[in-house]
Amino acid sequence: MWSSRPRRDNVSYGHAFRLSEYNLRKAAYISGGLIVVLFGLLLAIPSLLDLNDYKAEIADAVATATGRELSLGGDIDLTLLPAPALSVTDIGLSSVEGSRQPLLAEIGGLEVRVALLPLLSSQVQVERVTLINPVVWLEKLPSGKLNWEFGLPTEQRDAGGIGSTGASAPGVDLSFDNIRIENGSINFLDSVQGFEESITSINAEVSAASFEGPFDLKGTLVARGIEVKLESAVGQIRESEAVPVRLALTAGGSVLTTKFSGSVSVGTGQASGTLELQGERVMSALQAFDPALASSVQGVAVLEHPFWAKAKLFASPGGVEINDAQLQVGSSSANGAVNVLLGEPMRLDVALTLSRLQLEDWLPDQAQNGSAGAASAADTVVDSGPATPLEFQIPTDIAATVAIGVDALTYREGIVSQVEISGELSEGVIALSRLSALLPGGSYVDIKGDLRSTEELPQFEGQIQARSDNLRGVMGWLGVDTNDVASDRLRKLAFNSIVRATPKLVQIYGVDLRLDSSRLSGGIAYAFRERPAFSIDVVIDQLNLDAYLPQVKTQETKRDTGEVDAAESHATAAAQQLIPPDIASALEGIDANTKVSIATLTYNEVPVKGVEIDVGLLGGALTVRKASVKSLAGGSFTLRGNATDLAAKPTINAQLRMMASNVAGLARLAGVDMPISSDRLGSVEISGGLTGRAERLGVDLSVAAAGGNMTVRGTVDAVSPKPNLDLALGLKNSSIANITQLFGTGPRESASGISGAVDLRGTATGWLDNLGIDLSTRIGDAELTAAGSISAADTLGYNVALSARHPDATRFVNDLGADYRPAAENLGALDMSADLSGDKSALRVANLKGSFGPASIAGDMDVAFGGPRPRIVGSVNTSEIFVDLFMPRPDPAASQAGGSRGGQRSTASRWSSDPLDLSALRLADAQLDIAARGIIYGLYTFAEPKLTLSVQDGVLNIDPLVGKLFAGEVDVRGRLLDDEVPALELAVNLSGADLQRAIVDIVGLDAVAGILGIEGSVSARGRSERELVSALNGTASISATQGVIRGVDLKTLSDRLKRLNEIPDYLALLQTTMNGGETRFSTLGGAVRIENGVMASSDFGGDLEGARLTGQAVVDLPLWMMDLQSEVRLTEHPQAPPLGLVLRGPLDSPQRDVKTQRLERYLAQRVGGTLLQKVLPKEARGIGSVLLGGQPSSQGTERSGTEANEDTSSTQQPQRPEPLTPETLLKGLFKGFGK
Repeated sequence: MWSSRPRRDNVSYGHAFRLSEYNLRKAAYISGGLIVVLFGLLLAIPSLLDLNDYKAEIADAVATATGRELSLGGDIDLTLLPAPALSVTDIGLSSVEGSRQPLLAEIGGLEVRVALLPLLSSQVQVERVTLINPVVWLEKLPSGKLNWEFGLPTEQRDAGGIGSTGASAPGVDLSFDNIRIENGSINFLDSVQGFEESITSINAEVSAASFEGPFDLKGTLVARGIEVKLESAVGQIRESEAVPVRLALTAGGSVLTTKFSGSVSVGTGQASGTLELQGERVMSALQAFDPALASSVQGVAVLEHPFWAKAKLFASPGGVEINDAQLQVGSSSANGAVNVLLGEPMRLDVALTLSRLQLEDWLPDQAQNGSAGAASAADTVVDSGPATPLEFQIPTDIAATVAIGVDALTYREGIVSQVEISGELSEGVIALSRLSALLPGGSYVDIKGDLRSTEELPQFEGQIQARSDNLRGVMGWLGVDTNDVASDRLRKLAFNSIVRATPKLVQIYGVDLRLDSSRLSGGIAYAFRERPAFSIDVVIDQLNLDAYLPQVKTQETKRDTGEVDAAESHATAAAQQLIPPDIASALEGIDANTKVSIATLTYNEVPVKGVEIDVGLLGGALTVRKASVKSLAGGSFTLRGNATDLAAKPTINAQLRMMASNVAGLARLAGVDMPISSDRLGSVEISGGLTGRAERLGVDLSVAAAGGNMTVRGTVDAVSPKPNLDLALGLKNSSIANITQLFGTGPRESASGISGAVDLRGTATGWLDNLGIDLSTRIGDAELTAAGSISAADTLGYNVALSARHPDATRFVNDLGADYRPAAENLGALDMSADLSGDKSALRVANLKGSFGPASIAGDMDVAFGGPRPRIVGSVNTSEIFVDLFMPRPDPAASQAGGSRGGQRSTASRWSSDPLDLSALRLADAQLDIAARGIIYGLYTFAEPKLTLSVQDGVLNIDPLVGKLFAGEVDVRGRLLDDEVPALELAVNLSGADLQRAIVDIVGLDAVAGILGIEGSVSARGRSERELVSALNGTASISATQGVIRGVDLKTLSDRLKRLNEIPDYLALLQTTMNGGETRFSTLGGAVRIENGVMASSDFGGDLEGARLTGQAVVDLPLWMMDLQSEVRLTEHPQAPPLGLVLRGPLDSPQRDVKTQRLERYLAQRVGGTLLQKVLPKEARGIGSVLLGGQPSSQGTERSGTEANEDTSSTQQPQRPEPLTPETLLKGLFKGFGK
């Protein structure tokens, strides 16, 4: 037999200590001979002889017969009456030399009583033999010798000495009525196997008609603390006949009952019969005979059932056959046969068939013993490893075959069918020819290989094959939850490998694993040592992790708030250490070599190509020989380095490099939303290293992106609850435009070619909850600074002072990537500063002050980030702002083009058709109060403007903008809505304005004065400027009161016309009206209606001193055209025709037509008609033009037709003549008179 550990239990006493026929007969005949001798002496000299005097002779005779020393320590007593009786005490028989026990047997007392009368007829009828306290030591010496083998010479045995079959005296008939054993014991000592066993409290009675039987035995004994009841009956022994034998053993009441009924042939040494075993409970039998084994299998349901076994037994000196074997344990049953052939080698054949097996009944109760059993098993492995080296030998003198089949094995409501286990033992090698089974879901497994002894250790080497057409079904049958794995995965599995395993090392190589569409090849090894070690070397062609990983659920649906907080707390604690303690401890306790190559890996919908991992772990030192990715979402990654002292104070030295042409895929892989455009960012390269211990980790990183380079150098305390940093920061870029374009705030390069280079330098020092920063940045000639503190430990917080300076404000804006060309050649310097403070929920901008060129600004603002968008609340004050200085410089080419068209601008280019982008109104909500000393735009001066501005949900409200315009009060309110179709609403109210100042500022003509008022409102919807202007609708009113019109004296003209009869009166009239003067008015104005961008007024007019002004006008804003017609009538001369004025054409350059012909003709008629025309110079014939500042018709009074036709016939404006003065007028008159 073989074993991987010392055997101390389950000993087959019959096999281990069977006595040869020679030894049995020797003992019987020695006993008989002694009895005959002793009783002869009793009959001859019972009263004359003291047997104690012959102890030495008796001992010598025994020594001669057995080769052992006999000791008789007590007295020998002999009596004849009433029946011959002999008693001896303190008898001992020595063992062989080298035994642990010096005696083979000892007897406390021996009593023999013989019937007297049968002696007279040569019959020895032993009525009673009593052995008191007999003790036998059966020992196997380290040499393998047995102490109960007497070793007499062969010739002595053959000569018929004691122990031969012919030892009985001729004519003597010997029988035993009763042999009694009182309190006997048998001790087994095996120095080879290293175990001891004792059978105690042996109390038995044996009767035998003769040495040849028949025999009857009844008795009890105690083995391993269990009381065993023994009954046996053996028929008369005849060498030529089979002897009937019946044996029954009952242990522990009904714990175990063994019965044998059959026959034994003494001549041939053969035995045959039926062997039965049964018990009320398997566990009770185990607890009785092997408590340790019973404890290890607690919770196995089948062991709580009764058991029964029956078989036909045939034994001979050449072997043993067990046929028609039947076994029943609970509901499980088996049939089979066992054959043993003794010889060189011994052969064993086993065949066993189980019809149905409920596997759950044979497994321990995991709920009760799972964890404890696992811990116990782990302790056993660790403790027994180095302390007790395994010694394993497969016997070479045994050949065996085993075939076990299970028709149906039920487990977890599934059926495993066609379970087959077959193998053979030959020449010290166990060949497992098949271990196979059909599993649920169309799956099977097949294992074959050889088990042999190598360096006194078992070694198995074989092949494993497994197939499944429904792996999901198999996993579900085994209790593995696959609901989170995509339904089209875990379908097919094919596995082939070679396994070589010993108690020290397991190697799985030649692996060919196919799972769905993935294939893995390579090998795995694991070494069982006090410090375990493993090695992995695998190649995977493709692996889609997304298909196998569970979909991520939000915290709201997966965990409640408490669980989330606990998880975040645990994550924070883990982040405080460079390597989490549990992982570090595990890594410290093992050695490993790992090489993994994956051609294509898909994770988070991002394909990763060329994954190579080559990592070694030895003695607590981690070496990353290579960890690289050839293509990771458009990038590549490489890491090399090492780490030591992982469990205590890890020290690392790592070098990394990452390159990506576009980081969009990497961001998607990490599940991060990019705050900037990855396309604008361009290619990115990160390189550098980490060195040192976690409490002072050296950092040296460089990031190249967007045309620049950023560096981070210094140390980081990565294990403190609040890490400490000591870093030097740097950022260089050839153009700020490269940075601003990342956020979409500027062009990639400004159109003017101006783009400032960036050079940032600074430090970040201190604990993470109070990190001091000191940054200095140069952008072109600009200098920006930031100094203060940041808290980033638990919650984000900051308190930073910012400043920006540049000698040229225009250049500063352009250095930020804009194309700014203000009208002013040199606006001046920029000098701004502010204090920023807040956290992730709010920002405060305090002490905002400074200047941008000639404009200064000051204010405070608060920004809240808690809502759907930031909300800004604040106030800003500015100095006077000269808008013209900041407006873009006119384009000379555009000016020239405009001049060539007579100053007109095409309608197509005046209003843009580009879609309006008002999305900025949804970036933040705001409530701002803005005040300025003044805003000067061209000739307009907006004094002391105050603006209340709000933005809410994409709606801009101006409510109100107030101030002084043209010395009057102005109130502007408006609303701009970012909608699918943007909307505009605007209301203006100007009152008490200086009309003279307004006309001077707007037209540049000092010709009118008074009080001006304007009130109106408009609304529109449109997707572009053109659509908005074309959709303007509203009303307005314009009024002027208590004013004068300069350069025209209509009152004087009206008065003089009353007495205009002679030429001198006409000359006086001309001199008066042409010398200037003014005309008062009480009211001027009208109502304006605006529809679809067209402004129309039909009641424009006013009350003048001595005259009445009426007219109508239409202004088409989308087409940028106007049409105005007006008349002035002298109220005291109703018969005098009116003066007329027509303006038509583009708004910025209309054609003017002054209607004076009718008034000229009327005056001429009054002073003599033709004479007046002759004496007046040409310059004086167009008096209407003088009155209204226009020009007379080129046709004068020569026109014919109706007055209406005459007034509308002239539309062209001639060249303006030289001004008409009194001198020229008098010269014309004298010249006329001379004619």
